[in-house]
Amino acid sequence: MDRVYFKYIALILSLFVWIACKRPDELGPELITPSEGLKFTDSLKVFSKGVKKSDLTNFDFSKDSLQFKAKFNQRVNWQLTLKGITSLSEKVYEGADSVINVKYSGDSDNAFLFKKGDQISAILTVFQSELTDTFTYVISNEKKYDIVLVNDFDGSGLFRDWWNSFKPNELRRWTPNYRDEVVPQGLNALFFSGVDEGPDNFLGITGHASAGQFITQDKVEEYKYDGSLENLYFNFYLKGEKSTRVEARLIQTDSTGISSEGIIQYNSEGQEFSFFINIDWEGWRLLSVPYSKFNRTGGIFGSPFKDPRKITRVKFVLRNLIDGGPASAAIDMPCFTFNEPFEP
Repeated sequence: MDRVYFKYIALILSLFVWIACKRPDELGPELITPSEGLKFTDSLKVFSKGVKKSDLTNFDFSKDSLQFKAKFNQRVNWQLTLKGITSLSEKVYEGADSVINVKYSGDSDNAFLFKKGDQISAILTVFQSELTDTFTYVISNEKKYDIVLVNDFDGSGLFRDWWNSFKPNELRRWTPNYRDEVVPQGLNALFFSGVDEGPDNFLGITGHASAGQFITQDKVEEYKYDGSLENLYFNFYLKGEKSTRVEARLIQTDSTGISSEGIIQYNSEGQEFSFFINIDWEGWRLLSVPYSKFNRTGGIFGSPFKDPRKITRVKFVLRNLIDGGPASAAIDMPCFTFNEPFEP
């Protein structure tokens, strides 16, 4: 008993020694209380390509980035918050210094992307001080991401000819009417809903009608993709009722030849690989799933083994977790990324 007791004492003493010996930068952010007379020696300014910008009503993030600069007369804990007025996007930078030099390329920290025409407020604040500064600008073009876009439901993407099997529940684009219904990007998302009427919890399926190769040789070379299942990600934003189950289905098909117009033709049926998501959260969430986590759920023609270059169709299936109950989900910006998940 005494031996066990002394072991516990030694463990506690070791823990205290470890905490005492930790470096300051391991204990969390340095907190600085500003002294009297804190002021800007250089107020918040915005630069692009080294040139100060006084009018940013037409800034294009698809071509360039912004640089925020400011100076204080002493070291402080500062925070620079960029907020989208219409998109609800937000990006936050923090530091402990007398100088601020932040390069910003148009990305976001939350589920919402900064949008074209979005008015952005840059707010600079200081810990334990009322000193603040602001700057407002408008985005003329949003940041371009390294993705293979299936459909953004705003008119862009490889395939926009979407169909559905929902009867009498029709597939519809969701245009937000309220601020808390803002979609992650653009103005529209795919919304589908229904009530379970059968024993299989199946409500309907939606996808694009035409077929085409997503993982082309050009993309493989451009993004240095090694062809592995772990390094190909299928990404999409998802929101829905908690009684809902969504199936993301990727379909591999073989080519049947080339048409007289020079267009590659594909089998109407192929091998199906699926990933299932039970919605147990509130609001929008970005999901990024490596192809290695998709499992075969059916198929008629073609090899039953996964081959990313044969993915030619994307479908979403709406299911219910409760017999006879309703289900609904909204989906936005399904896309493929290489080597890493999509990060806005």
